[in-house]
Amino acid sequence: MEYALARVQCQYGNRLGMSEWRGLEAGHDLGQFLEAARTGVFNSWVAGLDRSREAHFIERTLRGVWRSYVRAVAAWHPRRCQPWLMWLEWLPTLGLIARPEHANPAPAWLLTDPVMGNETAIAFFEPAIAGRITPAELWLARWRQLKPHLDASREQLLAAVLKAVQEHGRMLALDGADGVALREQLGAQLSRLFRAAAGTLVATLCHLALMALDFERLRGGLVNRSLFARG
Repeated sequence: MEYALARVQCQYGNRLGMSEWRGLEAGHDLGQFLEAARTGVFNSWVAGLDRSREAHFIERTLRGVWRSYVRAVAAWHPRRCQPWLMWLEWLPTLGLIARPEHANPAPAWLLTDPVMGNETAIAFFEPAIAGRITPAELWLARWRQLKPHLDASREQLLAAVLKAVQEHGRMLALDGADGVALREQLGAQLSRLFRAAAGTLVATLCHLALMALDFERLRGGLVNRSLFARG
């Protein structure tokens, strides 16, 4: 576990700071944004993209990058922890699973996704696809089943992480919510919890949650420029 946590600490330290994000987002069109992203930590994330790519391709590529990143981080840990961590790879896909059931046949861009186009891969989420439960509820129930044993202090840290994330989701759903400010607030909370959980598996969870925020910010920057400022 010590090796895994040392790797996680290193990855945490490589995340972009506020000034670096400002520099990246100063790129007004997709080409400039990609050029800036390739000079930093996101180089491998955007390696398969160029300014000619449309939004669905960008999102599909980034979902694949996210799955690879989560699997790599999980692989550093003991086997008993890996399924719990790897279940986080589904996070960017949950919104696609929640698509209306009447959208049949599914659009071509959705079927080209290697996960959504694979009925076996998404079979677990059939109750959510049918509308009997939300994808998030189904995902969370399974994630809790996969959780390895944690002692009382680590369970308290985990509860604090879940509370912060769930409150973020509740606030984000409100009319007029400031998504940027809320993500910054959650990021600050997760960073504090990362430090509090140093030396534990919960620190890895905090790091992956922070990377999920970075993923969403990067995705938004790329997709918005693809749609409105291709360059």
